[in-house]
Amino acid sequence: MGPDRRGTGLIVGKFAPPHKGHQFLIETALEDENIDELIILVYANPDFPEMPAERRAAWLRELYPSAKIYVPENPPPDAADDFTQCEFVKGWLERQDLHAVRVYTSEAYGAGFAQHIGAKHALVDLERKRFPIWGTRVREVL
Repeated sequence: MGPDRRGTGLIVGKFAPPHKGHQFLIETALEDENIDELIILVYANPDFPEMPAERRAAWLRELYPSAKIYVPENPPPDAADDFTQCEFVKGWLERQDLHAVRVYTSEAYGAGFAQHIGAKHALVDLERKRFPIWGTRVREVL
């Protein structure tokens, strides 16, 4: 990394559907002076047939054209353990020749995930005080 490059930020999520809490997380990352690009991985396994990952990624691309948004193939099941999830993302990044220097989450697992892939963790509104919303609750009313 050259002297004028700060590095790559990373956000991983289902975004099913994207909501204000996700937007706050993404916008916080995009405003962070510690990074110069943001990668967002969108996936779930099983996926949501009513809003597949490619559609959710397209919504995010429309909202955040400066972010690089990907849908990785063959993700592990959502129920897989944390190590499996971390290894999947780490392997995907390596295959793309990408390295994240900072991971943004609103989740308790974030620090361990960031450490696993060799990045710093940026915790954003863990208690959901700014936007008290969760994708699971949104899906319950859909």
